[in-house]
Amino acid sequence: MVWHRLDPWPDTCRGIHELNRLFWTATLSNGNLTLLKDMCEHAKMEFTHILSAEMFKSYKPSPKVYLGAAEKMGLKPEECVIVAAHLDDLKAAKSNGFRTIYVERPLEERRPELKGEGFVDVWVGADEDGFISAAEKLGVQVLRGRRRSGSAPGMVETT
Repeated sequence: MVWHRLDPWPDTCRGIHELNRLFWTATLSNGNLTLLKDMCEHAKMEFTHILSAEMFKSYKPSPKVYLGAAEKMGLKPEECVIVAAHLDDLKAAKSNGFRTIYVERPLEERRPELKGEGFVDVWVGADEDGFISAAEKLGVQVLRGRRRSGSAPGMVETT
């Protein structure tokens, strides 16, 4: 049950919140739907859609998962951006027509030699602000400021 209560990277909730200002957002994972819903609820990740590979009766990196997710959202692959911290996920997404953003994490895979391979459109370095930087690179004007007292980490005071 510990998987159902994992805490996200500190920038994730705020980044998703910022992305939601301009885009639909979704989690797309090989985890089952119950797990994903529990994780999102626990961490207060405000995705507009929760998608699981089980919905497409396959697992990533199968094209069925990526293409099924785009179809489920009423989009073409080229209208979607996959943001991930796993290069193999992005390589598969790119091969199915998706745009890609890699969010490099300090304790995840570090393979800078793959930067020029062509399957990552935007590389957010480990020294940047993760999903918040990804939102900025997609054109979201992120409001930088202090948090409201008692608010979730992803919420910013906008007074």
